Amino acid sequence: MKKFTTFLFSLCLLLSASQAWGEIKITTSLELGSEFTFYPTPVATDGQVIVDWGDGIQKEYTVDGMWTRSVSGNQVGDTIRVLSPMRSFDCSEAHVTSISIVNEPELTTLDCYRNEIARTDLDISGALNLETLNCYNNPQLMFLNLSEHKKLRNLNCRYDKTDTSDPDERGAITTIILPSEGSALESITAYNNDLSAIDLSGCPNVYYINLEGNSLMEIDVTKLTELQQLDVRYNYIQSLDLTKNEKLEKLYCNDNYLTELNVFINTELMDLVCSNNQIKSLDLSANSNITNLSCDGNQLTKLNVSNMPRLKSLKCSNNKLTEIDLSQNSYLQKFWGQNNLFTFLDFYYNQGINTIDIRDNAGMTPCSLNYMYQTLSGLEETSPYPNLLLEGSNAETSETSIATELKWTVDVTGDGSAACGTVTATIVPSEMGTITLSQPDLVSHELHAVENNTLESGVPTYITASPAEGYQLRYYEINGQRINGNIFAATSDVTVSAVFIPIAANNYISVGVENNTPLSFGISGIDPETEVEVDWGNGEIETMTIDNESIVRLEGNSKGTTVRITGLIDYFDCSENDLLSLDVTHNATLATLDCYWTNITALDLSKNPELGKLDCSYNEIGTLDLSNNTKLFSLTCYNCDLTSLDLSKNTLLEEAVIKNNSLSTVTLANNTKLMLLDLQNNSQLGSINVSMLTELQELQCSNSGLTSLDVTHNTKLVRLTCSNNQLTTLDLSANTELERLFCDGNQLDPIDLSNNTKLNYIECSGNGMTACELNDLYYHLPVCATTPTNVNLFIAGINNENEAGTSETSIATKKGWKVSIDGDGSGCNEAYITIEPSENGTLELRNADNQVVNSGDKVTKNTTVTVTPLPESGYGLKNLWVNGVSVTNGSFVVKMASVVTAEFADASGIDETETNGIKVWSLPGTIKIVADDAMAQIYSTSGSLVWEGRVINEKDLNLNQGIYIVKVHNANSTQSKKVVVK
Repeated sequence: MKKFTTFLFSLCLLLSASQAWGEIKITTSLELGSEFTFYPTPVATDGQVIVDWGDGIQKEYTVDGMWTRSVSGNQVGDTIRVLSPMRSFDCSEAHVTSISIVNEPELTTLDCYRNEIARTDLDISGALNLETLNCYNNPQLMFLNLSEHKKLRNLNCRYDKTDTSDPDERGAITTIILPSEGSALESITAYNNDLSAIDLSGCPNVYYINLEGNSLMEIDVTKLTELQQLDVRYNYIQSLDLTKNEKLEKLYCNDNYLTELNVFINTELMDLVCSNNQIKSLDLSANSNITNLSCDGNQLTKLNVSNMPRLKSLKCSNNKLTEIDLSQNSYLQKFWGQNNLFTFLDFYYNQGINTIDIRDNAGMTPCSLNYMYQTLSGLEETSPYPNLLLEGSNAETSETSIATELKWTVDVTGDGSAACGTVTATIVPSEMGTITLSQPDLVSHELHAVENNTLESGVPTYITASPAEGYQLRYYEINGQRINGNIFAATSDVTVSAVFIPIAANNYISVGVENNTPLSFGISGIDPETEVEVDWGNGEIETMTIDNESIVRLEGNSKGTTVRITGLIDYFDCSENDLLSLDVTHNATLATLDCYWTNITALDLSKNPELGKLDCSYNEIGTLDLSNNTKLFSLTCYNCDLTSLDLSKNTLLEEAVIKNNSLSTVTLANNTKLMLLDLQNNSQLGSINVSMLTELQELQCSNSGLTSLDVTHNTKLVRLTCSNNQLTTLDLSANTELERLFCDGNQLDPIDLSNNTKLNYIECSGNGMTACELNDLYYHLPVCATTPTNVNLFIAGINNENEAGTSETSIATKKGWKVSIDGDGSGCNEAYITIEPSENGTLELRNADNQVVNSGDKVTKNTTVTVTPLPESGYGLKNLWVNGVSVTNGSFVVKMASVVTAEFADASGIDETETNGIKVWSLPGTIKIVADDAMAQIYSTSGSLVWEGRVINEKDLNLNQGIYIVKVHNANSTQSKKVVVK
């Protein structure tokens, strides 16, 4: 009994040991019998490794880590089994197709790179203490489940392209599942795969990430406080939050869809590459350690690098930069700034620079280039390749010899012929401050005051402002255009001005209201962080910070009779509030004002020079003075009881909606940029002159008392509304872009619209047109530009009704128009004759008085028209139709508008075609086939079959305009014919 118990105990120990034994299963794509080699580090101190090569026979090997590091054998079965506990295991570059690890708690390193592991066939669930996993360059591997591998520190599953020129070549990994918490992961390299998402929230120790070239739409790194390097290039990321990554040193996020990038907290940054995004502004004021900056291919209008003394390489090409200050970047070596808006560049303080690319800066002039050459430092030796690239920057007449003498190599050689003298600056005076100008000395580079406002051409000019008490500088303008900084280079006479604004405490808007009135306002600031104070009427101040990108709503009840909003606000919406008054005279920054339907009776805009958009509709203000609002581009002021409006100072105006007033005069002569003008319901106007408005696309002037209207100069007009006036004529022959026409309620004669081929909607009812005049209108209509689903030609009316019911509306409907009423054609005793052009001959038509009838002539109804064919030599008349009906006797009686069509054919074949019993011809929009019993096919000229079927007696086929090949065959003959459908 004791021996039996001992036996059972020993058996249990044996079974327990066998169950705990580690195993690594491997399959390959090798042919059976091929040699397979791997590199193990076993747990056993004697280096013993047991391998089953696929036949169930276990073989022992010994590795010592020095002289014998690998194990090799011939694969003799589907699965190779390694049956020893391992510390590390390397089966890389061995045609492995799957790996399954069972019970290997000591395994810390697994190398299986450059293999053929398929989809989900990397099972490492039995190696939970793994610290390093290198499984890169397995092009079929799609899935990695590492959710339980909390000790993993290094993961490398990258994919290296075999063809670097192929942008679409990538690995197959779509999913990596990481631990949700407590992960020791420090480094992730997974570039050139197909990851669309990855959850890093459970990996707080990660300091290195390379996910370049994946399909990421977003990435959250806010939990990664140890992160030092992040590479997410070539993805689809739209936003990137780096506010928790204070240790970040290198950031590569180029070629994504970023619209903004906040790196203010990332003060350790040394490399920043954010090229080829959609970034409009980039604040680098806190990033003094940057040595390599690439922000090219964005939408930047300004870039400040003055706080980067270590900067060595700067790429800012393909932006909208007008200037850049490099005076603090003394270590700068390379500068790429092509395709910007630079007008000058200064490299005086960049003594180590050796590469400059400023190609395609059309704003550079030969004189500003000459100045730039003089700021360059000499090089030690001349480069065999161009290192000063100037093409596209007007260098042809500059003096490039200045640079080449300093051993620079240029790509464009200038002949030095440009004359660079002096120009005059005119300083615009302001009551709110003064400005002075200075330029650098060409030798010492020290600034000196400009004398007599005379500037050296092409040399940078520095503007210095001195605001008056209570004011601050907003920006400078050169020739009325805002500049980003305070430097410009002039090559012709210039006007220089400064825009001053009140300090925030003096900049406010106030509204008068009844006490306890519910109010709702929309505001926006001029800066990303604009401080605003709100007093609802009781003297208590609410403070807030708003930005310049969004509209903030202020909701509340008035606590007095005056509500004041103080701060540098440029957008104010008080529409649909019940106000007693509105005072914006103390807000010089206001750019947009919407005070629609607020019950105010006066509006003073004389102190709002920045105003660009105004809507003051539905207020009985009576007068509107816009003479000081020279930046106004959008005006909406309908229902304001205005009797006159002077827009002569508003030369930037693009849209003006001034309908429903009592205007007798409106000044438009200077508004040449107008695209939309709405003057409807100003019945006292009497006349308007729009001849100078050549950009006009929409004109609405209904019910304006007009007796004439000249739009022949408005060739871009798309929509015209001139209803309910006293117009008798309207010439639209020049308005070839016109799509919609409203001219009802006038006294118009028929309009010739044959040139208006884009028309798709017409209202011309109520013009007192007779049936004959309507027929004239229909005849000169173009084919409708679209296929209408509803009525798009209104022709009747109530007052001064047209004779639409007796007009011949079929003339219009045959051109694709849908009419508002169907006419029977009985109201006019004349009908239009249209002679379709034909090949190989012409037709001569004569009326009952033997007078020649030309196409477009009118003939008295119920009279006979004779037709004489005039074929070319060798041809004869084959078919003649009137409105699609065959005519055989050479004449027809006119009953309605008639289209005459002829077909001429080789005279020798006419009789044969008829006797064979097959006829093929075309009418407008139709192919007709006549045959006793035949099969027919219709092909396009490209060879595509359009229709196929049997013809018994006669077949009409409705087809689009074009050229077709018709094949017809019956028991007697086969015909192939080219037919033109019009």
